[in-house]
Amino acid sequence: MTDDRKYIRIFYTIIAFITFFKFSLSSITTGLDVSWVYAINRFFNKGVLWGHDVMFTYGPLGFIICPMNIGSNAIISLAYWIFMAVSSGLIFSYIFFSECNSVVSSRKNNILISLTLFYLGSCVFGRLSSEYVTTFMILCLLSLCWNSDEFKFFFMASLLCVFSMFIKFNSGIVNFMILVMFSLVFHPAKYMTTLIITPALFVLCFMIYNPSFSELIYYVRGVCEISSGYMSAMSTSFFLSKSFALMMTAMFIIYAFILFVILKKSEFFDVRHSMRYAMIFAVPFFGEFKHAFTRSGGGHNFSFMPVIYVYISAYILFMKGELNVSKAFSKFLKYSLCAIFCVSFILSSLGINKLGIWPKMAVYHASTNPLFEFYDNAKSFMNSSSDNREVKLPSEFLSIISNDTATIYPMEISLAEDIPNYKSMPIFQAYSAYTSWLDEQNAEFYSDNDAPKFIVFNTEAIDERFPLIECPQTWYEIFRHYEVTLHDTDKHMFLLERRASRKLESHEISTRTYSRDDVINIPAAKGLCVMNADMKLNLMGRFMKLAYKIPAVMMTVEFDDGRIITKRVIADSLQNDTIISNLILDDNDFEQFMNGDLKTGRVKSIQFSGDGLKYYASNIAITFTELTE
Repeated sequence: MTDDRKYIRIFYTIIAFITFFKFSLSSITTGLDVSWVYAINRFFNKGVLWGHDVMFTYGPLGFIICPMNIGSNAIISLAYWIFMAVSSGLIFSYIFFSECNSVVSSRKNNILISLTLFYLGSCVFGRLSSEYVTTFMILCLLSLCWNSDEFKFFFMASLLCVFSMFIKFNSGIVNFMILVMFSLVFHPAKYMTTLIITPALFVLCFMIYNPSFSELIYYVRGVCEISSGYMSAMSTSFFLSKSFALMMTAMFIIYAFILFVILKKSEFFDVRHSMRYAMIFAVPFFGEFKHAFTRSGGGHNFSFMPVIYVYISAYILFMKGELNVSKAFSKFLKYSLCAIFCVSFILSSLGINKLGIWPKMAVYHASTNPLFEFYDNAKSFMNSSSDNREVKLPSEFLSIISNDTATIYPMEISLAEDIPNYKSMPIFQAYSAYTSWLDEQNAEFYSDNDAPKFIVFNTEAIDERFPLIECPQTWYEIFRHYEVTLHDTDKHMFLLERRASRKLESHEISTRTYSRDDVINIPAAKGLCVMNADMKLNLMGRFMKLAYKIPAVMMTVEFDDGRIITKRVIADSLQNDTIISNLILDDNDFEQFMNGDLKTGRVKSIQFSGDGLKYYASNIAITFTELTE
C-alpha cells in the first residue's frame, strides 16, 4: 500500500468513526418529546416490560439512542456508540481499502464519491438520526455480500436487524424489508430460506426478555397500531418556509449534479442491473419520505435530504465497476471533503456553531462536528446528578401522593421523576393513542381494580385538538373513577384521586346515519350524552394512509351559550364512547364538570369538516346514549 493511500485510508476511517459517534445525553425537563425519552429511560431501570406494561415504537433498548443520566443508561449508551463507531470504521476500512478484497479494491472513485455523500448527509446537511445508523451499516454489509457473495455479511446484517427491532421496532421492520428485497433481487434460492433467521431470533430474544407469546403479539400489534395511526392522527398541514425551501433547493441541486456525474461518467452503467439493486433501497427511501413529510415542524422535514444522501452513498457501494470520472473531479472531491471536515473541526472548536446565524439549521449542522458534540455531552454527563434536579411537581401534590401509586395524563411523563411509585399507562403518552384500540387499552388501565390511586392531570392537547376527546374512552373511565383533590392554577395541574365509581346507567337515545358534512344536533338529555361515531376510511383514504397521510379532520362545535369553536378530532377514536354533550376546553371547565356541573361546556350541535374528511365514507352511523346516575 502506498503512503498516500495509507493516509487516505486512515483519514476516511477517522471520518467514519467520528460521524458514527452518536452518543448524546438528554436532560430531564418537561416537554412532549423529552417526556417519552425520559419514560423509556426510566422503564429500563424500573423493570417495566414491553408487551406487559407498555407499548411504544421505541423498544426496550430504545434508551440507547437517546440516553439520560438515569441508572447506568448513559454508560450503556456510551459503550454502544463506541462499539458502533469502531465497527463502522472497521467495516468501511474493509470495504474501501482492503487490498486483499479484490472485488472492491479497484473502485477508488466509488469510494470517494460514497464517502463525500456520506459525510455531507450525516454531518453537513442535518446530522444523520441515530436510528438510521444501523440501517446504513446494514446496507454496507449487504453491498459486501452483493460484491463478494459471502453469506457471513448477510448474517451480520440479520443480527443488526434483530438488534434494531429492540431499539425501535418499526425501524427494525424497515431493516427487515431491506433484507427481504435484497434476497429477492440478488439470490432468492440462497437467501429467502435464511430470512427466517431474523424473525426467529427476534422471537427468541423477546421470549428471553419477556417469556409470554401473547404479550409479544400484544406488543407487536400495539406498535403497528401506533405506526399506522400516526399517518392520520399526527398529520398536519405542511407549511414550507422560505429558508427551508432554499435549503432543500440547494441540496437537490447538489444531489442532481452528483447523480448526473454518476450516470454520464459510468461507462459500465447497466440500467437493468442498476434497477435491480435500486429495489433494495425502495423501502428505506419510502420510509424516510413518510417520516419526514407525514407532519410538518419539529425538524422532521430537515431529516429527509441528509438520509437520502446517506442512502445514495450506500447505493454507490453496490456498483460492480469503477465510476469513470476524471482525475480533476476526483481531486476536487478529495480536497472538498478534506476542506469541509477541517472547517467544521475549526468552527466547532471555536464554538462558532452556537451563534444564531441565518439560516440557523444550516449553519448549526454545517459547522458542528460530531466529535465535539460528544465532548459536550460527555462533559454534561460528568456534571449532571439526579440529586440536584429541580422538583417539578407542586410540593402539595407530593405530600398527598407520598408512596401511593400515581400516573400522569396526558403527556408530561418527565414529572414522574418526583413520583416514587409511578405507574404507566400502556400507551404512556395519551396523544400516541392514535386509534380506537389503543384508546381502549388505556381505558382498561383506569377501569382495572389495580389502577393507580392518583393521576397528575392537565387539560393540555397538541395539534389544536379538542382536549380529552382525543382519547374519548380513556376520558370516560377517568370521569367514572376519579375526582379532583387539588388544583395548581399556576402550573395548570390537577391531582385526581380514585374514588368509588360513579354508578352510571346507559339508555340508547337513537341510532342514525348522517352525511359526513351534516350538522349533527346533540339530543337533549338530563344526564350526559355519549356518542359513538363509526367513521371509516373510504378506498381512497386507505390508499392515502398507506402512500402518504390523511390530512386533519376538524369538528365545529356550537355550544348552548352561543360560542362556535372549531378544533381537530381523531376520527378513528370517535367510535369509542365519547362524552359529546359536554366538551372541556380549559382548567375551569374541567374543574366545574368534575364537581358535578353538567351545564359546563354544554354542546348544541357538531359538524365535521377539514381536508381529511373527504377520505372518509360519505355516510356516518352515529349512536347516541344517555348516561344518568
